[in-house]
Amino acid sequence: MKSFIFISALLALSPQDEPVPPASRQVGEHSGTIARLAASPDGSVLVTAALGEVHAWDVKKERLLWKAKIADATIGALGVGKKLVAYHYGIAKIGFLHLEDGKHRTGVGGPKASQRAQGLAIDPRDRWVWFGNQKGGVTRVVPGSVNSWSYRNMANAGVTCVAMDGKGKTLAIGGRDATVRFVGAKSANRDDEKVFEGHPEAVSAIVMDSKGTLVVSGSEAGDIRVWKFSNGKQQHLLQEQGSVIMQLAVDPKGKYLASGDEDGVIQVWDLKRGAPRVTLPAPDEGAVSGLAFVGKGKTLAATWSSSKVTLWDLSHL
Repeated sequence: MKSFIFISALLALSPQDEPVPPASRQVGEHSGTIARLAASPDGSVLVTAALGEVHAWDVKKERLLWKAKIADATIGALGVGKKLVAYHYGIAKIGFLHLEDGKHRTGVGGPKASQRAQGLAIDPRDRWVWFGNQKGGVTRVVPGSVNSWSYRNMANAGVTCVAMDGKGKTLAIGGRDATVRFVGAKSANRDDEKVFEGHPEAVSAIVMDSKGTLVVSGSEAGDIRVWKFSNGKQQHLLQEQGSVIMQLAVDPKGKYLASGDEDGVIQVWDLKRGAPRVTLPAPDEGAVSGLAFVGKGKTLAATWSSSKVTLWDLSHL
């Protein structure tokens, strides 16, 4: 089995919040460049997607569970539910795999569109999948029902990213117009009373905590903002400017946020205090293309558009 990098980094914080250099060992890898990664809701399985293939990894046992061949098309986004893996490719097409064994389920084609889908979020209980597009709309697919569609125009100059809370109640949508807007994940109704504004440029990454109480968004200007969902107030400005924020992830308990930028730097933040906790060293492999907490939230998985995944042990934070 080819190599999948498994990093076990014992991160002890010095007074300057500097990490101890990590130890590493190889366990396996994709044959090509990893485009996306995502974790199951309980963090026990890590799923990675490259051109033409999807892999699933048992995090605890550090072993490959299965490999699945998929269409040789660019993977735009990836999501993992309770028993289902969803990915979109081509022009708004959705593919489904069984999480247990990687076998294909019937995929569906999206509504007619001339532009690729933007972002994907799957309900933790596999009830629906949402994705956006560059024309400013979001579409809901009900797995197993190819004719069950709901479409909402978000009036945000184009959708850039989407995220769902851990209960599958709310979909958060980042916009080209630098706003964060919301849709009821079940009702498919747009909440026009909630529009979070504050980013100087287009929202480039977004995440909600498992309880749906906090929304974290990053922009092309490099700022990272934490919002309280109930009233739309900004709780923290974690970072005011920097490289484009590519990825965001919150651990299952809502204690830590991980951010990854275009320069390949990953920062771990204390969400309660709104303060940086540790910076993980960037490799020479470009922008962060995937981030996910696994192993009950004590491990952070990351990829930099390479054939490898890196796992950081954050249990000592």
